[in-house]
Amino acid sequence: MSKGVSCPYGESCTEAHCEEELEEWKEYFKQWRVKVQNEMDRWDDCQFAEKLMEKWMSAEDPETVVS
Repeated sequence: MSKGVSCPYGESCTEAHCEEELEEWKEYFKQWRVKVQNEMDRWDDCQFAEKLMEKWMSAEDPETVVS
């Protein structure tokens, strides 16, 4: 990491060239990981709801599904 040296990749570069940029990338990926986990949790909730609804609709006694 050398500050003050121009990068041949310009704005599309994904490397950190100084400690400040490295910290920015770490924070970005930390936030990205949280966002991805939240979406995965939301997806799991949707799948659970769909499975529960299918089970409820096909049950002889729907009250036994949710009790």
